[in-house]
Amino acid sequence: MVEKVNNGLTDANSSFTRSLKSNYLLFFCAGMVVSPWAAIAPVIKPLHAMSDVLFALMSLCFGLGAMIAMMFSGQLVVRFGVKRLMLICYPLCVMSIIGFSCKFIAWWMTYPLAFLWGATLGVYEVAINVHATYFEARTGRRLLSLFTAVYTAGCIAATLVYPVMMKAGADIENIALGSGIVAVVLFAKSYGVLVDTHGQKEQRSDKGENRGLSSWLLFCAGMVAFFALLAEGAVYDWSGVYLTTDCALPLAYASLGFMFYEGSAGVVRFFGEKLTMKFGAKRLVCGGAVLAFIALFCSACFKYAPLVILSFAALGVAAGNIMPVIISETGRRAEHNSAKAISTVSAMAYAGVLTGPAFLGVIATVSSFGAIFATVALLMILMGWMGRIFLQSGKNSLNQLR
Repeated sequence: MVEKVNNGLTDANSSFTRSLKSNYLLFFCAGMVVSPWAAIAPVIKPLHAMSDVLFALMSLCFGLGAMIAMMFSGQLVVRFGVKRLMLICYPLCVMSIIGFSCKFIAWWMTYPLAFLWGATLGVYEVAINVHATYFEARTGRRLLSLFTAVYTAGCIAATLVYPVMMKAGADIENIALGSGIVAVVLFAKSYGVLVDTHGQKEQRSDKGENRGLSSWLLFCAGMVAFFALLAEGAVYDWSGVYLTTDCALPLAYASLGFMFYEGSAGVVRFFGEKLTMKFGAKRLVCGGAVLAFIALFCSACFKYAPLVILSFAALGVAAGNIMPVIISETGRRAEHNSAKAISTVSAMAYAGVLTGPAFLGVIATVSSFGAIFATVALLMILMGWMGRIFLQSGKNSLNQLR
């Protein structure tokens, strides 16, 4: 009898370990379906002879699809569980990428396909974040930074595949089909051992709860995520233009700023758990906000290309773990309603991606490219302040959300 019990415990632990390891593949798969946009969209524009306005609308469809889907993802996770949503959304996401890259479709079909791509990706990302916070709760570890590092690795892998294969003469739709098959195979390998969490637990609400405080804290968490992705978007959209226009960097090296940012952010995320355990979430976010302010301020003031590139690398170190920590803390503090809370924060973060380019573009038009990074630097101070408010709150203060 004792042997049977021990064997049962061993099997349960083994199953949990396999499920935990499969979560790395889930995040890698997410990265594989995010980065193709940067490779496929520029090919689609001349292929269908799109004007700048039509191309911008297509990009807007992608972003709106992700943001709108994320707003409702929490309710979907609670009702259907993460496994069912992943099983539906990930293959649909891959199919939308393949359809989007096909040269034989009409130009207007790119809009619904871009929306579907963004929407399925948005639901999938919320689902894997809820799945990740489940393991954080079970293990007591801060794993989301490491999962996000694997996500970055997936982005880099897909980013390298497309230009290499295109240079070798492969058509964009064949590359999308091949990488899509690989992505689905990796997803299928991890799917069978996933835990079908719904992102909530049964809990009775207290009569004396403060609903206004809960909404404010969730808003603070969402704004931290908003500002973090706004800073990333500033580097992604404007670093190349700034380096080549104001810093006299040759056009061939325009992408160095974002490459250094993404590389340093990816590296620091691998050490996210150790850093969080050593310094604490509040110090990591607030200290990161201060360092991000210094890095962005230096990039705006000193228009010397090597220094600006190093400033972007410092920004990656400073901000690389902020988004994973905020998602992790949101799930931990709102443990009984983590799916809804995570979907809200994710939607607000994506709003930063959507509104950031337009907002910063207006600043560049009115002032200069350097003013973009000076403005974002000031927003980093606001991000640190709101992060401090959220992270010094009590653990269960977000459980009041309904």
